[in-house]
Amino acid sequence: MGIRGSSEGHVEATPAAVLAAITDPAGLPRWNRRIVRVVEQPAVLEPRAEWVVQMRIYGQKFLSRSRVLQLDPRAGRFQYRSSPDGDPDFAVWTWDVSPEGTGARVRVLWDLNPKLFMNRMFWVRLRVRGLPKEVRESLTALDRYLDEGRRAAATSALSA
Repeated sequence: MGIRGSSEGHVEATPAAVLAAITDPAGLPRWNRRIVRVVEQPAVLEPRAEWVVQMRIYGQKFLSRSRVLQLDPRAGRFQYRSSPDGDPDFAVWTWDVSPEGTGARVRVLWDLNPKLFMNRMFWVRLRVRGLPKEVRESLTALDRYLDEGRRAAATSALSA
């Protein structure tokens, strides 16, 4: 068990739409400012499937590999393990999406597991302080991203 935290927010989209966006590796850079680009992605996102993204955190760029631990659309839960490629440090991320009003409540939990000495002593302390705000910013960006998609679909339907 590592260093745990959580953050949550409201997204004005259906829980199914929110979960679909969260579980679409190709779309991650559109709403997560820490993800520069997607390097590899699976044909199907299912347990044990992996994807690789290039991250940028505190001016450092690195590849991060993630593996699906749990994907349960009925329960609105997505959990995965991520780690810088070739690094023993890892984090387990859990996304719980549930109905709330006309949208969805999204709760993000993290469990950071720094193994390398410098990461335990320095890096993780910076991340822990910044993660609640970063996650809330990502949820706000996710809300905008989904809203843009809804507006584009509505415009397309009107012009058809």
